[in-house]
Amino acid sequence: MKVSVEQLIADCKKGNQQACRKLYEMYERRFYALSLRYARTTADAEDIAIQGFTKIFKNINSYENGNFEGWMKTIIIHEALSFYRRDQRQVWGYTTEPDINMKGDDLSAFDQLSMEDLNKMIATLPEGCRIVFNLFAIEGYSHAEIGEMLGLSEGTSKSQFSRAKSLLRERLIKQEI
Repeated sequence: MKVSVEQLIADCKKGNQQACRKLYEMYERRFYALSLRYARTTADAEDIAIQGFTKIFKNINSYENGNFEGWMKTIIIHEALSFYRRDQRQVWGYTTEPDINMKGDDLSAFDQLSMEDLNKMIATLPEGCRIVFNLFAIEGYSHAEIGEMLGLSEGTSKSQFSRAKSLLRERLIKQEI
């Protein structure tokens, strides 16, 4: 008998550990992959995912009807950002550069990359660039929101994103995948 996500959530709110385990198993791979985009190592990604799920289950009673997966995703992203603030390994020291727009040739080359290749390229970015690139280009946050989340100015967020695009473009041209 297949149990709905809504039923699992309700059971988790009642403290049912089996329901929590089933919910975890449903989403663990997806959120580990999300954590990996922000982490420098697989061990860091595992830590982020585990801490994220811990917070999800600790706060599940505060979840109300809505987009449960989106709610969980937000917690995982915030945990990834907290991980680096706690660890004090961020590198934000780039000067503001003019925004570099991707040319049509660059976009068609990106279109030919597999998602795995693109993720490998993103993973090689310096930490600050990688985090801002993920938040802006993949998660869809605005530079103002990113600045607020990371304690940066909007301009620094834009600079980090610009630097990330420039580095990705260089690596694409050199075929550093």
